[in-house]
Amino acid sequence: MLVFPSLNGHCLQPESQNVQWFKFQKCLLNCEKDVLFGAVYIPPENSKYANTDAFEEIEIELLTFADKFDSYVSLIGDFNAKTGTRDDFIVPDESLIGIFELESDDEILSYMLDYEQLKLQNIPLSRMSECHCNINNYGHKLLDMCKKLNVYIANSRLGSDIVLPHDEITHDTSQNSTSIKWNDNNRNEFVNTFHNSQDQLTNIMNDLENIHTRDTCTQQDIDNITGEINELFQNTAKATLSKPHYKSRKKPNSKPWYTNKCLTSRKKIHKARKRYNIHKNEVTRKQLLETSKSYKMVTNQAYKNYQFDFEQKLRNTSKKQGKEFWKILNKFVKNKDEKSEISVETLHDYFKSMNENNVHDEIDIDIDVNNLPPDIEELVLPKLPARRETAIISVVKDGEIFRKFIVRTDIVTLLKLESGDEEAMSRFLEERDYVDGQVTVSILRVESSQATDMPSMSTQASTSATSQASTSATSQASTSATSLASTSAKQIPSTSSTWSKDSEKFLLDLYDKYEKSKSFIKNKWVRISQEIAEKLSIQVTPEQCRIKIRSMKDRFERMKKKLKTSGESNIEIPTEFTVFESQHDVQPKYLLDSSKPKKAESSSEEEETSNPTPSKRKMKVSTSCPEPQAKEKKKKKTTDRFELLAEASERRHTEKMECFKSLIDVMKDIAKK
Repeated sequence: MLVFPSLNGHCLQPESQNVQWFKFQKCLLNCEKDVLFGAVYIPPENSKYANTDAFEEIEIELLTFADKFDSYVSLIGDFNAKTGTRDDFIVPDESLIGIFELESDDEILSYMLDYEQLKLQNIPLSRMSECHCNINNYGHKLLDMCKKLNVYIANSRLGSDIVLPHDEITHDTSQNSTSIKWNDNNRNEFVNTFHNSQDQLTNIMNDLENIHTRDTCTQQDIDNITGEINELFQNTAKATLSKPHYKSRKKPNSKPWYTNKCLTSRKKIHKARKRYNIHKNEVTRKQLLETSKSYKMVTNQAYKNYQFDFEQKLRNTSKKQGKEFWKILNKFVKNKDEKSEISVETLHDYFKSMNENNVHDEIDIDIDVNNLPPDIEELVLPKLPARRETAIISVVKDGEIFRKFIVRTDIVTLLKLESGDEEAMSRFLEERDYVDGQVTVSILRVESSQATDMPSMSTQASTSATSQASTSATSQASTSATSLASTSAKQIPSTSSTWSKDSEKFLLDLYDKYEKSKSFIKNKWVRISQEIAEKLSIQVTPEQCRIKIRSMKDRFERMKKKLKTSGESNIEIPTEFTVFESQHDVQPKYLLDSSKPKKAESSSEEEETSNPTPSKRKMKVSTSCPEPQAKEKKKKKTTDRFELLAEASERRHTEKMECFKSLIDVMKDIAKK
């Protein structure tokens, strides 16, 4: 074996990326000439690294270096060529030699009869191979190169194929292992097996006698006898006390939603990609795109189905099978060793205090809803906590529900509206531009925005296993029922108790100033809110300013329509609303065609100030293409939505109470123990 510290003086600089040339002198290998080696690697055909000109490049460099150095040549490496048992040389036809009169040309004859050198060296011409596969393109190119350069394939000609012994890198190559543990029931079997090992016992006794008869005893002798005794006990224990442990190498499924259908579709993509790499045309490209699109659809559908099934499983087990429910959640706990820092006593005290019927002396005031005192705000408001509620308020006109609102306001306002206070009702309707007709207000409370705080748990439950499990399970079941609850609890800005007539006039002046500005003003609503805070000392958000302007603009449009309608009472438009008259809206509301009226796309300004709620009155369109059921469908859709919100709120409340009751029972059992 030759060992070189480096190959700096032996390597040559090739031009091809598929071969590395290096040269050894003849004195090192005991040859007549120097030996030129070429380490070759040609990537498989049809791969993205394939080079169709690799064999031509290697052939040119081989001829160049062989003539330059006058040396033997050996190509070693991986050609990824399948040649089978075909000949890598050409046997010349003797008739052709006579026809072309080649007998006198020794150089051509030596080139054509070079294969005779193999016979002189007792090397067989035919090759033996166990590979019966077809010859590929690289195989044909390799055979052609061998025939042109008089290079011969050494595989299955020189030496023999030898399977080298396994060189163990680690001491354990077994998947299964055995453990030995003493079992008192097998002691008789252990003793009998030990006594039956007569050969090993005899060898040990002979070695001991030899050491005893000698004058000296070395450490090696003691180690050998000790090893034999240990081996005897180990073999006996393995035969009687060993218990095999089978290790399973099953790979964990990180994507449980990935079905066999997804795997089949993925295989189709690989086949289409290989087909496209071989034949790059429009047909194979289209097939690749179609299979890729189909694979995405299959995987997306499989993931959605898994999420839906997972959600249904959580819902079903949470109501009836508590153990199974927590078993599912515990699968998503990352660190199972971490224990919750919340003690049982803390949980017991918290739920005990939460479920006690506490009466606050300062807030507990007897109030007659039907006969509210005039100083109710001074009496109740300072003693109530900062609490706002979301409610659905229905405006009833002529015995029918005319409009519904989702309002987020304080409790006092809700109490006044619920009791039928005329001032509160008129203020509520005036803010929404309803000034005519007799109305009544009914309230359906949805939920309170102020939940009971839990300071002891919020400071201690940062590493709770339950919170981790719930978080992971929520990420898997992203379509949980809480999405409906969160939809119903969206905060809607309210401007009911902020704006006065002076502040509205100042807001309109600012709006008019920024609208008439010739340059584009970025974040104009932010600037308007800042100026109102500086000049009037009123804290309003930019969203409240935008909603207020939108409300006043809608009121102005309705007043103008009433003035144009016959039979309506005379209405005086406030002078400050003249701001909206100077703004011309050139964008049509509706586009009429021969089939059906279509709503036009809103401009950027209209989108910014458009009302997200349905319009109060529908625009009248031509009777040539009427839509008689549109209004009824819209009304039914709105009513169904409010009913769903109410049902969701009631369901959430019931579920929370059931959870609290079950937790209280558990805490009581723990406290008794």
